[in-house]
Amino acid sequence: MNAPAVEVQVTALDGGASLAAVSGRLDSATVPTIEGALLAPIQRGQGVVYDLADLNYISAAGVRLIVAAVRRAEAVQARVAFARVPAEVAETLSVSGFAMFLQMFDSHEEAVAHVRDGGA
Repeated sequence: MNAPAVEVQVTALDGGASLAAVSGRLDSATVPTIEGALLAPIQRGQGVVYDLADLNYISAAGVRLIVAAVRRAEAVQARVAFARVPAEVAETLSVSGFAMFLQMFDSHEEAVAHVRDGGA
């Protein structure tokens, strides 16, 4: 049996934030399968840290999902941060022109601090 192409595990953090660990491929085939899970904390008005350490590919559809998450978070005044973004994923975000609008951190601790109180 093959492993799923993408997985997301959402964990509640203290202080009303969530951690969403994403692994695998984020592309047009997989975005619909995890979109709800990725956006759920934001829809509850919570901040969220997206841990992308195990994300090995992102397509334009995946970038659109990330941009949608950030925009929805802004609309409800929730903070979003990205932790441990792999170089290949960061390059795709950079080439797309969206990296400059994202809060990316090397560690969970920095990302969580940003989401909770704007520290970083």
